[in-house]
Amino acid sequence: MTFIISDGKTVIADKRVHTDDYVYEDDPKPKIVLVRDAVLGMAGTMAYQDLMVRWYEEHDCNPDFYPQHINPDHSYEFIVFKQDCAYMYTSACKYPDKYPYPCSFGSGAQGTFVALKLGAKIKDVAKVQAEHHNHCGRTFDELKIPRVKAKSKVAKASRKRNTPASSRTRSNEPNK
Repeated sequence: MTFIISDGKTVIADKRVHTDDYVYEDDPKPKIVLVRDAVLGMAGTMAYQDLMVRWYEEHDCNPDFYPQHINPDHSYEFIVFKQDCAYMYTSACKYPDKYPYPCSFGSGAQGTFVALKLGAKIKDVAKVQAEHHNHCGRTFDELKIPRVKAKSKVAKASRKRNTPASSRTRSNEPNK
């Protein structure tokens, strides 16, 4: 079972993985990974994590390229955490649900979401969840959501205006 939580700046996920009748308390493969401009999270059937990450890397989660060989009987949540919000894809649908921050996913989602909404710090929420929820791991991974600066024409124009006049030349004047 899993908890994956985010406050819009940080994403935290526990490290416990269940496979059949065995429990890995500190699985070496993290449930959250950093890819380009997002943190990608996986809850549920972890066997699909590599496939879903590759779908993001190669197709930016375009539904036309949704992996066709996923077994619909296996349940999972694939979450893409970007700076504006989180997008959750499920085994039942290749189109995302959009979640504003703070948000939480997995078996421990309800309690962690309430705590975040009430203003608790994300690390404190993760520590309490890891300690008291018997289906989640006792340790967790933490990643920062990348901040992408938007390029705008206004920013470029303001940089040109702030250039000292002596360093500017007009196109019809020869360079000295």
